[in-house]
Amino acid sequence: MKKRIISVILIIVVICSLTITAYADACNHDFDFKYDALEYVYYDDEQCTRYHVDYYQCSICSAYLRFEYYDGIYAHSFGPYIFVGYTAGGLEWWYRDCVNCGTRIDYFQ
Repeated sequence: MKKRIISVILIIVVICSLTITAYADACNHDFDFKYDALEYVYYDDEQCTRYHVDYYQCSICSAYLRFEYYDGIYAHSFGPYIFVGYTAGGLEWWYRDCVNCGTRIDYFQ
């Protein structure tokens, strides 16, 4: 009797999972643009790049797409020099940050 109950439960689970799978695959996706996120990221010592992430969601079901790409390469745009202090050897220590990607460049004089 126990085996029969377990078999019936397993058959119901299989039928339900097939129904859910068939329903999920039946959607003819109609993706709508939701939003994008962008930020500058470090590329090399002289350049940074913009990193985009675009999000789309299906208007019929809850599926979504995510596209990631880089949008060109730009020269760093450094802010003003900021004085840190003196090194043990007596050199002045200054730095500048890129206002786009935040890369820090240290200078010693």
